[in-house]
Amino acid sequence: MRCKRLVGGLREGWRLLPGISVAPAATTMICALLVLPASAQITSIPDSWVNNYDHARIESLLEIGQELQENHDYDGAEAEFDQALQLSRVSEGLYNPRQFDIVGRLLEVLMLQENWPEFDQQLAYLEALSQQNYGNDRPAMIDAVDETARWYRAAAVRVNDSRGNWYLIRAKHLNWIAVTLAEREYGRDDSRLAPLLYQVVLDHYYQSVSNQRRGMTSYEYRTLSKTPIDGWSQTRYESVKNSYRIGKEVLQRIRGIYASTGEATVTDALLLMQLADWELLFGYGDRALQLYADVHEELVLAGVDQADIDAYFMRTTILPEPVLVTELPDAADKGQSPVRLTGWSKSYPGAVRPQAQTALFRSVATPDNAIRLRLEITANYQSSSQIRRWFTDFEYSIASISTLDDNAGGDVLLRQAYEEVAEFNFRPRFSGGKLVPAESVILEYTPAGLYSEAR
Repeated sequence: MRCKRLVGGLREGWRLLPGISVAPAATTMICALLVLPASAQITSIPDSWVNNYDHARIESLLEIGQELQENHDYDGAEAEFDQALQLSRVSEGLYNPRQFDIVGRLLEVLMLQENWPEFDQQLAYLEALSQQNYGNDRPAMIDAVDETARWYRAAAVRVNDSRGNWYLIRAKHLNWIAVTLAEREYGRDDSRLAPLLYQVVLDHYYQSVSNQRRGMTSYEYRTLSKTPIDGWSQTRYESVKNSYRIGKEVLQRIRGIYASTGEATVTDALLLMQLADWELLFGYGDRALQLYADVHEELVLAGVDQADIDAYFMRTTILPEPVLVTELPDAADKGQSPVRLTGWSKSYPGAVRPQAQTALFRSVATPDNAIRLRLEITANYQSSSQIRRWFTDFEYSIASISTLDDNAGGDVLLRQAYEEVAEFNFRPRFSGGKLVPAESVILEYTPAGLYSEAR
């Protein structure tokens, strides 16, 4: 009788909930459980259940996953990271910030597996997690959006089909969101906007070399959809020219942010240098030469010693600079000799890996299979000589490449290195304000595809 009264109460309570009822068989089962002797009832929770909510267990799963990843067991690593993520959500809250680290690990291993559908899902979750945690903290949100953009950019270089272009455009879209947030937080003329704006410049360069490589016309994508807008929407010429124009406008804006006075400053000269580099990258060599001369004059007016100016201009520099340069390097830092470089991606020939990308990954591989090459780079004045994209009167390009190692990696690898290195652009050297007509560079180069940012 007591059992029936208890069950009757439960059934009455459940009756008030729409769509829920208790069958007679369930009544019998509940009664049987209620009248179990004390010796048969559960008096404690098994240790295995408790451990599911043990914070230390999450760390253990992450350590196991990292070890599996380093041993190239990516499926096993994914399983460990995924379990750690679920435990974190259950034990520490659905949107707890500890998940950022775990999601980053998952993104890395999913990228290594080239499991793009799951990678996309985790990226979408990362964006939602950022919004939940930092929606009311604008500076933190700026950093979160910037990091998400770097993940999209990392995916772009590993995908060799049209999806890669979509990942890059999505990264560029997020960079603009970060710029907008920074404008609202700091104002339009704050120098904290400059690195974010420069990343937009770099993305336009990556897009231009990608489009150039495709050779016909380029896909343009909606930022929230992977479907092309009306198929082939822009010619190669139109797309590359748009990237040139936008990149130049953004570089000019960066220079304007730092221009607090009308006097010559070192920072302004270095920003002008990057404008000159931009002109050279897109084939406007005559404009670039004039701007390089203006840079030299401005550094002199700013009081920089001529020896320091020459040291800076004589550095071997591959363009574009991977980071925004606003200060002269230390006089003792004359650059690497030989220059060590790793191909970033076959999808973006001639592009140097952004420094910020490496910070995404927990395990960064050491470049191997490097090939030692000698490059002879010369300055040429030619009338109407066609180079890469446009026509120009001046070009600064690699005249010859030779190997310094016998049978370095075999003929196939050597040919790949030659093809990739030939796409790089170097800043012209100047001494005393005058162009140095030729330079010889020793390059230790690892071709793209033999090295991964994340392993």
